[in-house]
Amino acid sequence: MANRALHICLVSQSYLPFHGGITEHVWHLAASLAARGHRVCILTGTPLGNGHQPEPDPPNVRVLRVGRTVRVPSNGGRACITFGGRWSSKLSRLLPESPDVVHVQSPLEPFLPLWAIHRLPGVKIGTFHTGGEKPHWGYQGFATWLRPFARRLARRLAVSQVAAHYVSRHFPGHYKVIPNGIDLSRFRPRRESSGSRSTGQTHFLYAGRLDPRKGLRTLLDAFDRLRRSGAEQLVTARQGRPDPRLTIVGDGPERAGLERFVADRRLPVTFLGAVDRRELPHYYQEADIFVAPSVDGESFGISLLEAMASGLPIVASDIPGYRETMRGAEAAVYFQPGSASALKHRLEILLGNATRRRRMGRNGQAYVRRYAWEHIAGEVEQVYRDALKVTPSAVQGIDPREPAEGERFVHLLNDPG
Repeated sequence: MANRALHICLVSQSYLPFHGGITEHVWHLAASLAARGHRVCILTGTPLGNGHQPEPDPPNVRVLRVGRTVRVPSNGGRACITFGGRWSSKLSRLLPESPDVVHVQSPLEPFLPLWAIHRLPGVKIGTFHTGGEKPHWGYQGFATWLRPFARRLARRLAVSQVAAHYVSRHFPGHYKVIPNGIDLSRFRPRRESSGSRSTGQTHFLYAGRLDPRKGLRTLLDAFDRLRRSGAEQLVTARQGRPDPRLTIVGDGPERAGLERFVADRRLPVTFLGAVDRRELPHYYQEADIFVAPSVDGESFGISLLEAMASGLPIVASDIPGYRETMRGAEAAVYFQPGSASALKHRLEILLGNATRRRRMGRNGQAYVRRYAWEHIAGEVEQVYRDALKVTPSAVQGIDPREPAEGERFVHLLNDPG
């Protein structure tokens, strides 16, 4: 068993062309497991609508698509939901051999994760990604119906202690924390030999979804105050530099309102929208300071790993998920979530202290090595092998002794295929 290559099916409603933390997690975990010699497939949905530019799948990984995927409001952000029917018959053609392991992301969310737990053969592993202060409405309202699915998970993983605590309030049990990872060959500092930037501007960067919980309105308000205060003009004048600028990478429902705010105040802010994931490292390399202003709902911070790997100092909101991700890194300064005045003050501090920025950047580079994907994938693989040593019947099928509510919920998910 120790050396046998495994057949692994990663199930995720969040995947390309939809960008986000779970998508990055799935892409790199699949690539890393395949590089370790395993047979890996990703089971996901097809995006509803047109206009999505294709991006490369992980090397040596099959991507199987069933149903249709849309984004819906969830937990102050946007979540992917895959719906449809007759998945069993389609998947029997796409995946004729039973997997050893079915690893489900956000396993207690409708619809594809629950269907996979119920219908696919193989040992079930679940990774929980969600965190925050507000209770999960789905966990609260459907806990009784979801418990049979939770009990079928041979191992429960969480990307942070924050995520583990969040789900365990509704579904008690043991959760092993294995964090998200980072591709250190993809995200790395800008080479000094490439020459200085033509503008000489201090360049702030945000990368992520433009959702309410991400705190973009706080960031823009702070940036506006910074420019109007006169403090940064004094700093940049002494250094012979023009005013700083802000680049926002990502898309989401708040974009139109944020663009109006920027236009009204004539701020030097560029909205790039969703960029090809292959181009994303370039924008980190062109920045001087990374800003993470989320107000809630972050169990982790993949963008923080990307920034640290790129050698950037970070200004981050003081929320548990961010504190846990960077605990001991000495690569960030924190501000009170939602406070534009506090964020402005932190931006001023770093804007006027290039020596401190460089020191924080070096600290982050050294710290982030522990999150390299080759290490993370090795931990996940060991979880698979441990789970395969013990395969209780409850893992392979719904226990007939489960409560009636659970049985009815299972029947709702039973597609005609």
